[in-house]
Amino acid sequence: MAGVSALRIADLESELMQIFQGAKIPLTKQIVDLPLLNNANVFYIGEISLGSPPQTLRTIFDTGSSNSWAFTRAAYAALPESIEKTERFSQGYDPMASSQSNPPSYEHSVKINFGSGSLAGDFGTDMCTLGDLGSDKTIELAGFKFGFVVQENHIFSNFDALVGLAYPKMAHKGVKPLFDQLIDSKQLE
Repeated sequence: MAGVSALRIADLESELMQIFQGAKIPLTKQIVDLPLLNNANVFYIGEISLGSPPQTLRTIFDTGSSNSWAFTRAAYAALPESIEKTERFSQGYDPMASSQSNPPSYEHSVKINFGSGSLAGDFGTDMCTLGDLGSDKTIELAGFKFGFVVQENHIFSNFDALVGLAYPKMAHKGVKPLFDQLIDSKQLE
């Protein structure tokens, strides 16, 4: 893994400019401390919180995908018995524990293949919080639309969520990347 660095969202402006096709995105609303571990500028490891009350999830911030996904309790329950459910597996995000969760109906389930495995689920919404929950340096996004993973194969063994940072054109129809949703909510200008 590349060197460890603690980044603030405000420090990512130049990278965000590349992601958002060169648009200048001043982050004037709030400074948020979001420590990230950089892996060769391909992906970053950090935390987001989903739900109300918040459930903190170890997260991959992935520059090669646009959708966001959370490993759910249903996915944990669906793990094959042959897989030892050790501490490396979180029990996952629990939409039933959140007062703001709007889980999907699963009528239009999606299956996505990655180079390292696959996942299946559908898109719903919940509160997303970025930053240190114990401070006033957070951004909250109500109605954050992301994938609720109900089945996976070799994707979520060391983390609980994936946040796609790539172009909106790469996202599933009707779904926007997290930072586009933050722009739409006027959290980013």
